[in-house]
Amino acid sequence: GRTAVFVGPAAEAERLWRALAGHPDPPFTLAGYVASEPVDTPAGPLPRLGAPHHLRDLVRLRRFDEVVFSSDGLPLRTTFTLMQQLRDLPVQFRMLAQDRPHLIGKAAIDDLTVPLVEAEAVLPPPRTRLARRAFEVPVALGLLLAHPFLALAARWRGPGSGAARLAARTRLMPDVLRGHRALVGYRPESGHPPPEAWDLPPAVFDITETLRTNRPSPEERNRAYWFYLSRQSASLDWDVLVRSIKNLYFSRP
Repeated sequence: GRTAVFVGPAAEAERLWRALAGHPDPPFTLAGYVASEPVDTPAGPLPRLGAPHHLRDLVRLRRFDEVVFSSDGLPLRTTFTLMQQLRDLPVQFRMLAQDRPHLIGKAAIDDLTVPLVEAEAVLPPPRTRLARRAFEVPVALGLLLAHPFLALAARWRGPGSGAARLAARTRLMPDVLRGHRALVGYRPESGHPPPEAWDLPPAVFDITETLRTNRPSPEERNRAYWFYLSRQSASLDWDVLVRSIKNLYFSRP
């Protein structure tokens, strides 16, 4: 049968375990849980298999079929990061939700007293490269065609002008066309990359350039990166792009 590991507090893991124990045909067996809890946490019916940073090794070595995340006891950012670390492994993600009446699976809906949903219903899967490139390539071509005019305007107005700042970005459009950079994401030049597990690509325009502050803190940057990752779309890219161009061109140096 299929086996699963739970990621979250011991109390939530026990709640799921009891629901599965009372089910006539449970979809999987819960082998244990993973949590950042003190070692002196009272023992329950389920073994604590380790901390969240052990999850990838546990899934790989013990060949778990399912990973169930707690929706209440685990921040969404943590869930997203852990899912990203497991994307290359043959494992299904679920989330223990509070207000759903069923266990929703890929092929069937099983009645459980504790509700589960597919994790992707709460955390959408990453945007595909094809979808991103379908937006980026035509926009990058348009900006590349505009570059000679911006470069000429920059020579007239000086290196501190808005035209010069924008020309410094449009000059990077060949990197976008070659796939070396995304159009929107984070700028390596900022010196503040997002967590590596988030897999946010280096880009020409930084999502944080739409913030009202010119010098966002690391926490503000991560909040902006997380907002972008959880809502990626062509329309969001367009909004970030337009606002960034306006800020670059019209703001004072």
